[in-house]
Amino acid sequence: MKIYIFIFVFAVSSFAELLSQRQADNWVWGLCSPDNGCPEPYGSGVLKFNNTGLESIESANFQYRINKGSASISDSLGNLLLVFNGKYLFDSTGAIIDSFYIGDFSEMPVGFKNSLFLSVPDKPDNYCLFNSYWNPLFDNSFFLGFDSSFYYSEFKTTDSEIETIIRKQLIELDSSAAGTIAACRHANGRDWWIMKSSVYQDKFYQALLDPTGFEFNAIYSPVPHVHQPGAGWNLFSSNGDKFVNVIIGSVRKAFIYDFDRCTGELSNPIEHDLSSYLNEDAVNACCLSPDGTKLYFRRSNLNAFLTIELCQYDFETSIFSVIAEGQGAPCLTPNNLWVVSPTTDFTSNPYEPKLSVLYQPNNPTLNCGFTPQVYDLINYGFIEVSPNYANFRLGALTGSICDSLSSGIQSISNNSNIRFKIFPNPFESSLTIEQDIPSQCEVIISDMLGRINWKGQINNQKTVLSNEINGLCQGIYWIEIQDLKTGNRSGKKFIKH
Repeated sequence: MKIYIFIFVFAVSSFAELLSQRQADNWVWGLCSPDNGCPEPYGSGVLKFNNTGLESIESANFQYRINKGSASISDSLGNLLLVFNGKYLFDSTGAIIDSFYIGDFSEMPVGFKNSLFLSVPDKPDNYCLFNSYWNPLFDNSFFLGFDSSFYYSEFKTTDSEIETIIRKQLIELDSSAAGTIAACRHANGRDWWIMKSSVYQDKFYQALLDPTGFEFNAIYSPVPHVHQPGAGWNLFSSNGDKFVNVIIGSVRKAFIYDFDRCTGELSNPIEHDLSSYLNEDAVNACCLSPDGTKLYFRRSNLNAFLTIELCQYDFETSIFSVIAEGQGAPCLTPNNLWVVSPTTDFTSNPYEPKLSVLYQPNNPTLNCGFTPQVYDLINYGFIEVSPNYANFRLGALTGSICDSLSSGIQSISNNSNIRFKIFPNPFESSLTIEQDIPSQCEVIISDMLGRINWKGQINNQKTVLSNEINGLCQGIYWIEIQDLKTGNRSGKKFIKH
């Protein structure tokens, strides 16, 4: 019989856990060189944040360019563990652990936000890396274009070593964009929603990363629009209630959605036309204000060659404003301090390694608290785009129906020797079960409060449930399969859209 355990979490322990979620606290940058207009000294460095702000700026020993496609991960206490620059995987000292790709890295196109580290649910020492790579295609030395591939890797960290558990496992997607990887904490405070854009189609790819693994499924945009190849961003607001898809290139639009952290559902889309404020290829950094109401981006001035501008677009008023000239990429830090990268206006002389700050980024332009050149960098380095990361400090959505880990119930199975998969997940009308045993099994479907919604037996290794589950409301459910011959059982979550 399934055992249900009620879990009560005290406010003090929850607060302490939230303060320790410092996996995104270290940002690595580098290298700049004279070829990029930088005088010596040039090199790499680390911006280290704490729970209140910027703690330190330190020199580092990363000898390869870390820029647009970079990602990094720290442990829950803020100790840097892994850095990825699109090709090389580094440890915290800058030593190369692995090289993911061959060839000349300087010629490899690196998409924006094309790499992302996440913590693996229920494995406190394990971290995973999702990354895209643009493979150049040739026919008899004739360049044909690029094909985007999407990969998953997993690593186990200890005090003495980093062990590769899974290396570059190919994720099969039919039309994946090169970048645009974003993630948001599930409402249970443990799992992750992952979003990735398709290319040339009006759909996203979505997966729920939980202790059982992940599986990407296509979800179509509530407002049909065609994504561009590798151009744009997927962004979540700090509290996870908004999802923004920014498209650049020939389209130049932003779509803002309400996001359900329980079900992963997108709703209430609002379209914003940015074509009047952007040219086709002049935006390479973009992020949201903490409350999700403002879009900040860097653009090339439409009338002045190579003049860089920091801009704000207000989703609530549709007002566009230029905040400052000669500023770099806007980046939302782990503690909501707003940092802007060093001056990158190549018309300015000399090039200055400075960091500017927006102290009130939720406010309109005149009141956003922009303060130029607050911090001095040690080395001249690239911070053209911040490392891609999820909001690790976002906890459970307390009181929601899917907050099963802190306020609801958990389902505990005696054994997990049954291997099975369910698809599609999320589903709408029918759900397919594939299992690896030929014997008769009992299937129990329950909601996250432990109430049984359907119970029945299956005899085949592949079974389609349709009429049996049509009455389920939108939400998250638990399916458990028990081998009636051996008593072995296993379970996993699924979602009804």
